[in-house]
Amino acid sequence: MLLFLLTVLMGLTLLVFFYLSVSKRRESRLHQLLEQLTSGKTLNRAMLLDANVQNHALSKPLLRFLDNMLRREARLQELTKQDFLTTFKTQNGSQSFVTQKLAMRHSPFDAVAVRINNLRIINDIYGFHHGDNCIKEVANRLAAIPGSGIRMDSGDLLWLSETTINASESEALVDSLSLPVMSAGSTIAIDLVLGIVNCPAQADGCEALFRRAWLTLEQACQSRCRFNHYCASLDKTYLRRLLIIAELESVFNGRDSEFSLFYQPKMNLATGQVEAAEALIRWHNPVLGNVFPDEFIPLAEQTGLLSKISYWVVSQAVRDLLVFRERDVPISVSINVSADDITDPRLLEHAVHLLQVNGLPASQLSFELTESQLLENPDQAIIHLTEFRKHGFRLAIDDFGTGYSSLAYLKRLPVDELKIDKSFVMQLDTQLDDQSIVQAILTLAQRFQLAVVAEGVEVPASLSLLHQWGCHWAQGYLVSRPLPQERFIEWFVSDESRTWQQPYRLEQ
Repeated sequence: MLLFLLTVLMGLTLLVFFYLSVSKRRESRLHQLLEQLTSGKTLNRAMLLDANVQNHALSKPLLRFLDNMLRREARLQELTKQDFLTTFKTQNGSQSFVTQKLAMRHSPFDAVAVRINNLRIINDIYGFHHGDNCIKEVANRLAAIPGSGIRMDSGDLLWLSETTINASESEALVDSLSLPVMSAGSTIAIDLVLGIVNCPAQADGCEALFRRAWLTLEQACQSRCRFNHYCASLDKTYLRRLLIIAELESVFNGRDSEFSLFYQPKMNLATGQVEAAEALIRWHNPVLGNVFPDEFIPLAEQTGLLSKISYWVVSQAVRDLLVFRERDVPISVSINVSADDITDPRLLEHAVHLLQVNGLPASQLSFELTESQLLENPDQAIIHLTEFRKHGFRLAIDDFGTGYSSLAYLKRLPVDELKIDKSFVMQLDTQLDDQSIVQAILTLAQRFQLAVVAEGVEVPASLSLLHQWGCHWAQGYLVSRPLPQERFIEWFVSDESRTWQQPYRLEQ
């Protein structure tokens, strides 16, 4: 009897233990599921079908919730395959389609990439709604051509035509796509560029097609061509771009000694003295050799590294100003900054702090922005430039005359100086059109009480004309090429910097 009771008791104990174990497993699996749900991870429907979870009271509501989420996710995935603005396929959603089309090697065709080159200007002047209308209209014009459209990740359009397009057809296509767009009563001029890739000869894979289409567009924009056909050298350009970006990132990991500043003097035409200099960054890399700013600055901007370069330039310019002071070289220094730099309050704070701790006046440091950068968002630029002026910094509009008209904002912009682009100055002594443009800029600057610097002065005759017309400053190879710090100091204290000491010499 005792043995029987012990056996029953032991059985009951095992049953309780088993029940608790199963219950615990249910709770554990349910806990895992809930944790997965709240963490944002991909939900696994099979977990809900597990017997341990199915028997839980919460399983049915969770299953309904999961089904709804999976249906929504499937719908969103479908939506991501089509661009809502143009109704073209998205780049991601067109992968299988493009791969299949490229596999049909017996049917060659041209892929035409299209970019509205002045879209940013349109958005700034007319508003984003009108900019979107321009994109839609161009897409509609493309849709009239046999083929299929894709909205690339870059925002550009890509049209996969049914046939190849020769040179004359490319010209006609640009003309037809570039017609002005009517948007809400406004007639908007659009500036288009095309990049053309022959398929599958020049791109037999999806990744290659998108990359080469974008590269061809970029080359067209840089060379200011209306259309550009892909060539194999662009791949080398692409690889070099990747290498520059990789090396540029490494520079800011303890290798910033690869950077240096060169200084190009500015001569005061009233006194014949060099009283200022423009700081120009130079980069010598052990892998790439000398990399010019025109090549690495745009890449730095695209990769978010430009602000680091600007911080380094400000810091180095202040260090060099201290050396100039010690060596009795009384000059001010101007540095080039971007629109993003101007809107970054930390850069202003950085510059103010460096000058204060080193006992240098703000007047010894000035900032130059290009005309086109200022016009990207002029009202915002005015706000931030005003802050720089409050701290005593001088401000200049660089490359004046090359961008879109800024006359409407010129009287509002808190700047001290206009720099005439060198394209109007280098042949000033022989080109009557350039002379007219330069004289007009000088008259305008006088009206707004702005100093004027003429860049690209290379011959004495041009210098004489500028002096005669009342230009304030001259900068160019005639005065001096950009020089590294030590060489600049040697040049400054030598007779070389005093070649034009007397104004009358300029008129000889």
